[in-house]
Amino acid sequence: MREQRLSTRHARGSAWHDELNRSTVRASAALPLIRGGKSVGVLLVFLGDAGAFDDEIVSLLNRMAENVAFALDNLDREEERKASESATRWLTRNVRRAVGDQ
Repeated sequence: MREQRLSTRHARGSAWHDELNRSTVRASAALPLIRGGKSVGVLLVFLGDAGAFDDEIVSLLNRMAENVAFALDNLDREEERKASESATRWLTRNVRRAVGDQ
C-alpha cells in the first residue's frame, strides 16, 4: 500500500478531505465491496500510524471486505426467500379457495 496525503479534490468531498487532513489519520485503506462483479460500496479503514498496513493486515482487510459483500449477498437471498415463501402462501391460499368454490 502506498502512503500519501489526500490530494484529489472534488466539490462533494472537499470538506471531508479537509477534515481528514487535519485529523491524526496517517494511514488509510479503501477496499471495494464487490457484488456480482460490480463495486457497490467501499470499506474504509483509517489508522493513526503511518505504515500500519503490512501485508498481513492488507490480506485481513481484503478478506473482511469479501466477508461484508458475502453478508450483503446473504441478506438479499434471505429477503428473496421470504418473498418467495409469502408468494407461495398467497398462491396456495387462493388455489384452495378456487378449488373449494367449485
